[in-house]
Amino acid sequence: MSAHSFETQKITAVFCHGVAALVDCKLSNDSYLVEGKTITGFANIEEDLTDAFAGQRVMPWRLEDALKERGANSVMGGRFKAFCVRDGQLITGQQQYSGRNGAQMVISALSAPIRTSAPAGEIATANRRLWRGSRAA
Repeated sequence: MSAHSFETQKITAVFCHGVAALVDCKLSNDSYLVEGKTITGFANIEEDLTDAFAGQRVMPWRLEDALKERGANSVMGGRFKAFCVRDGQLITGQQQYSGRNGAQMVISALSAPIRTSAPAGEIATANRRLWRGSRAA
């Protein structure tokens, strides 16, 4: 479903560990959906802190590592911070605190033309703008 939605130019949005659904998602040309995309999801540092808190390894594999293995440009906005990335019609959020920013990016994406690979500075600016807006709400 994700590949079909993505290939038909639909907004595809996931966050936190839900980004794991994209790791093995292949497009019709047999490439990975995340290959070459700037993407975020639950970061290794967050996994390490969760494991330390639980006193054991919680997840069997690391999402950030798997995304990089599939050719994604995996980025993070800080430990347990609200952070989202939009790359074309693909919107990803780092973890559970990213839901509001992700929803705002989806709303924005629905009213704007789809572009590919936003520059890193634009991603940071968009997250700062969304965060400031969430404080006012």
